[in-house]
Amino acid sequence: VLRILVEDRRYASYMACMMVFGFGNLMISPTVVIILRDEFETTTLTAILVTTVLPLAIMPLAIPIWARLLGKAHVVIFRSIHSWVFVTASLLYLIAVEMDFIPLMFIASATLGIGFAGGMLAWNLGHQHFAPPHRDSQYMSVHVMLTGIRGLIAPFLGVAIFTALAAKGHPGMIYAVTLGLNIAGAIGFLILRSRQPANTSTPGTA
Repeated sequence: VLRILVEDRRYASYMACMMVFGFGNLMISPTVVIILRDEFETTTLTAILVTTVLPLAIMPLAIPIWARLLGKAHVVIFRSIHSWVFVTASLLYLIAVEMDFIPLMFIASATLGIGFAGGMLAWNLGHQHFAPPHRDSQYMSVHVMLTGIRGLIAPFLGVAIFTALAAKGHPGMIYAVTLGLNIAGAIGFLILRSRQPANTSTPGTA
């Protein structure tokens, strides 16, 4: 893993942006569950609708749109556009919780589903835009390991931050944290895009 990151600085920079961006995303879902229960005091049916049904229902509709973009552009360009959907979702969650306006939670979850749709494609295929064909599995293993690291830490960290902020009367400010991380990652992708070589628009050309 370290050898690949040292040898391929472009891929390492992409993984760094993914780490920051992904940390923000992985803090969202567990805190939404707690907020719906503790702050909005919703029924179980409503909580399931917001956290699971709505995002999953949106994903099949959004995947073909994202697939067309990913089919035409390098994953860095794709992420520089796609990442702002998660920025929007975090902002909507922040407003919804701080204003105690549950209809906006539905809109935020639908937006999150749109983001998940693009993320599913880019997560599975994005490394191929960097990896030579004979090293495809090695590059994917780097992505999987780093995803696992943030998946192990981010949800617990998100809940801990939420608990501290909720104790001060501002439970929705956890989404100010996720918003900041999402924006930092999105800006990182934009910087990578500005440095993107012209000959890396298709998988396997790195």
